[in-house]
Amino acid sequence: MTLKPTGALRFQLPGVDGLDFFGDILELPQRAVIFGGGHVSQPLAEFLAKVDYEVTVVDDRPDFANEARFPGASRVLCCAFSDAYGQLTLTRTTAIVIVTRGHRHDLDCLRHVLRSDAFYLGMIGSRHKVATVFEALRGEDVGPEELRRVHAPIGLDIHAKTPAEIALSIAAEIVSVAKGGGCLPLSSLRGGMVR
Repeated sequence: MTLKPTGALRFQLPGVDGLDFFGDILELPQRAVIFGGGHVSQPLAEFLAKVDYEVTVVDDRPDFANEARFPGASRVLCCAFSDAYGQLTLTRTTAIVIVTRGHRHDLDCLRHVLRSDAFYLGMIGSRHKVATVFEALRGEDVGPEELRRVHAPIGLDIHAKTPAEIALSIAAEIVSVAKGGGCLPLSSLRGGMVR
C-alpha cells in the first residue's frame, strides 16, 4: 500500500536540546470504487479524480468498462462484480459508490462491501429500490447499525436531474463525509454575508 505525503512537521524531542527534527506526514491515498459504468459514473469518476481520489470503476460490460470511457480513472475493471472484490483494497480512506444497472447487482455489491472499512458506502436508487435491497439484507441478518452506514438514496439534495448533476451531488456528499462538512450553504454560516 502506497502512502502519500500530505504535509511536513518540525518537532523537538524531549531531552534533546538544540536539535530540530523534520518529518513528512503520510496518509493513505483517498480512493473511490464505483460499481457500475453507466452515465452517472462517467462524470462522477471525473469529479472525484479532480479532487485527488484514486478512482476504480467496475462493470461487467466491455462497452461500459474501458479506459476510453473513463480516462481519469486509475483503474477500470471489466469483470463480473463478484470477481472484482478480491482485486480491491478497501480501507478507511475508501468511498464506495454503487450505481449498477439493477437491484440484483446493487444487492450483491452492497452485501460484499457492507462490512468493509470504507468510510463511505452509497447506493443510488429510488426509495422503493433502496427499501427492497435493505429488506433482502435484513433477511440475511444484517443489522440496523450496518444499514445506517449506507447513504441511500445517494447524494445531496440539489434537485439534480441530469447524470452530471447527480454525479455532482454524489461527489459533494463524499467530500462532505470525508471532511466532516455540514452540507449547509456557506452564506448561512457565521451570520452570512454582510451587505
